[in-house]
Amino acid sequence: MRLLPILTSTLLQNRRMNTLLFSSITNLDKPSCNSCKFYKPEKHDRFDSTFSKCSLYGNKNLHTGEIEYSYATDCRKNETLCGQEGKLYEENTSISMSILSHHFEKYSIIYQVCIGYLIIVYLTIKY
Repeated sequence: MRLLPILTSTLLQNRRMNTLLFSSITNLDKPSCNSCKFYKPEKHDRFDSTFSKCSLYGNKNLHTGEIEYSYATDCRKNETLCGQEGKLYEENTSISMSILSHHFEKYSIIYQVCIGYLIIVYLTIKY
């Protein structure tokens, strides 16, 4: 009776190992765009949104001077740009700061209101 849990756990471990060895998930060895230093998340969306851009590729509007960057997903699909291999990928060493600054930009009005409220509360308590 005691062998049954041991056999069950061994079978589960073997199943997990087979899943890892024979996984049908592709591109596991390729770098992700959202950890690249050229990754530009869309301002009003999640950090890892599919609408994020790549700051390596884009076009300059000759009238306004603004640069319209290409979508990161399009750059990865196009082999003449970064391609599936991520040829020009460079790791973002300050990824956590990038995420924080993205959230600050996204929710800046909320942060400003909260900070203003905290200052009012602080001044009210202090005086």
